[in-house]
Amino acid sequence: MGSARSAVETKRQGGRRTSESSGDGRQRILDEAARRFLESGYAETSLRDVASGAGMKAGSLYYHFESKEALLIAILERGMIYMVDAFEAAARRLHNDGGPGDGQPPSGPDHDPVTAFRCLTDHVAAHLRALHGNRAYTAAHVTLFRTAPESVRRAVVPLRDDYERQWTELLASLLPSRDRKEISMLRLALFGAMNASVEWLDAGRGNIDEFAALVADQFWYGVADQRSAAGHDHRGQ
Repeated sequence: MGSARSAVETKRQGGRRTSESSGDGRQRILDEAARRFLESGYAETSLRDVASGAGMKAGSLYYHFESKEALLIAILERGMIYMVDAFEAAARRLHNDGGPGDGQPPSGPDHDPVTAFRCLTDHVAAHLRALHGNRAYTAAHVTLFRTAPESVRRAVVPLRDDYERQWTELLASLLPSRDRKEISMLRLALFGAMNASVEWLDAGRGNIDEFAALVADQFWYGVADQRSAAGHDHRGQ
């Protein structure tokens, strides 16, 4: 994850922000644009709309972002960093609470299923908290990424790939009997269940941790080797 994220941080430090006050202006632009892109759509939102909502003249926006595409890239990068931070924080908590000594998920044919299930549940909860806790930024990956300009997608893909790679490695370690191709498909299915919740789950009224436990439970007992306890294997049907 380090290479793609380091590139983002370097770009930030070398960008147009030169003072604390200009940094505040940049943040107002990002917040306003993220909200408007999510609510109204990228194509339907003009930079003039964003500047007005952020309380500045349209020309002032270009001091911080050279184009609408650059603004969307910054929003998508921020959303991805929220997700990565949440994933890594979950791994640290597991380590500090007595998880695997190197902070990595349990692996191998003799791993403890209880510990493995807890690891999965904690990471699912972390993903969902980040997704809903920073919705204007993170939900953009669900609602805007596929229809974003090619230049935007190309710039953000390395961060997305690195995050997906972390999840692939996690699932491969928890499900050692599954081959790599199947692990990738399982990751896509899990991401689909988690990310679709931005369309219907009201985080202000629902309990994200309860939903996370439900998603993890259905995933784990639907695809993990524990299915053999019920005398069932979908691959044998």
